[in-house]
Amino acid sequence: GYASQKWLKQKVASNRSSYAFITDPIDPELLGELNRTMMWESARPYLYMRTTGDGRLLVGGEDDDIDIPAKRDKRVDKKAHTLAKKVEKLFPKLPLNPTFSWAGTFAETEDGLPFFGPHKQYGERVQFAMAYGGNGITYSMIGAGLLRANIEQREHPLAELFSFSRLD
Repeated sequence: GYASQKWLKQKVASNRSSYAFITDPIDPELLGELNRTMMWESARPYLYMRTTGDGRLLVGGEDDDIDIPAKRDKRVDKKAHTLAKKVEKLFPKLPLNPTFSWAGTFAETEDGLPFFGPHKQYGERVQFAMAYGGNGITYSMIGAGLLRANIEQREHPLAELFSFSRLD
């Protein structure tokens, strides 16, 4: 979906930045239930965390509207510190040592949904698949089925939900 945005006069998504860090391995006894849990807080900005196979804690979130890589990258340490403080508040006995932190750009639509199908700018013969954000991979599977139905001129139950008509 990222490259396709350049083809449209109409803006359908906005770039955002997300931040994350990973710790050194943590003793499984100290991780407790976190050792078998993926946590995703749905607040804005959200917080997510999960463990890796070697017992590290991966923590992310603190998204913002920054769309300039150099400016985003300057915020990595501060955002990692904020994320660590949130984890420490939830799990005060957990030893956190953010070993490596990073940031990345992603895009997001206003309603969080992807766009699949034709856009009025190009007509029915040009099909778009524009899935963004953390659900992009899941949405892409839905989109593949939807686009196939469009090409085969069959109805698809989610066509209207994911169409550009919701922007009108």
